Amino acid sequence: FPTHIKLATKDKIDTVIVNGAECEPYITVDDRLMQESAEKVFRGLDIVRRVLGAERGFIACEINKPAALKRLREVAAGFPAISAQALDTRYPHGAEKHLIKAVLNREVPIRALPGSVGVIVNNVQTVCAIADAVDLGRVLHSRVITVSGHGITTPKNLRIPLGTSVSDAIAFCDGESVPEPAVIVGGPMTGMRVTDFTIPVGKSTSGIVLLTEEEYGGSLHMACIRCGKCVEVCPMYLPPNRITAYVNNDMIEEAVGAGLDACILCGACQFVCPSKRPLLEWINHGKAVSAAKRRR
Repeated sequence: FPTHIKLATKDKIDTVIVNGAECEPYITVDDRLMQESAEKVFRGLDIVRRVLGAERGFIACEINKPAALKRLREVAAGFPAISAQALDTRYPHGAEKHLIKAVLNREVPIRALPGSVGVIVNNVQTVCAIADAVDLGRVLHSRVITVSGHGITTPKNLRIPLGTSVSDAIAFCDGESVPEPAVIVGGPMTGMRVTDFTIPVGKSTSGIVLLTEEEYGGSLHMACIRCGKCVEVCPMYLPPNRITAYVNNDMIEEAVGAGLDACILCGACQFVCPSKRPLLEWINHGKAVSAAKRRR
């Protein structure tokens, strides 16, 4: 979601949260940035807080990142309006609405933005970029990504120019360690598998994860066996099996009625599905069709 639109909100904002939860497996970008550039994270958050007139700010970090939490608490002494907030390790804490609930115990209504409950959420790299823009006049031309997984020879966090191809990032990490790994752009829970490695790294690319075919196990999928596991793990208490059945039969209104718009695309349902059904892909498609219908 574009930062300049967030900052132009007409809602009364009392709290700004930096999302350092980073709960996707393999991705460690924010962990490293919070350790190595904590002052910049606080500075960027303080700029946003002042622009919005917010009273306080939080940097939310899960407890499985002890080095980052320690560094954040050290730097917090110089920023009285900002606190480092420790969260338990739970997926999907990185989802915006769940993060607000965990930090402030406020619930954002379906289809509403965080501003409706007085909150703005930015990610770690966004506030770092804001600090660079304000203090150094530096435009955003690169970002940090994680290149990891059992299919890469040398896993690394890289600061990489925007527009760099996926293949060049993989080559910089000494290439693939297994034949024909599954290459996922983004995290393994919410990212998408790609086969065209010339696609570029963009502003929202958090990582490139290479998994063995045994790990990925997503090349074939079977019919739904009605086990209900997707319903059990959904953090929004939705029925992904029913929603995707509606989407695949072009029954978008029924899918919306079953909770399509409330889905946060965390990928938990797809992860536990014993039939390896691409539920996230189908729900993404349904959301796109629903949005297109609303624009007409």
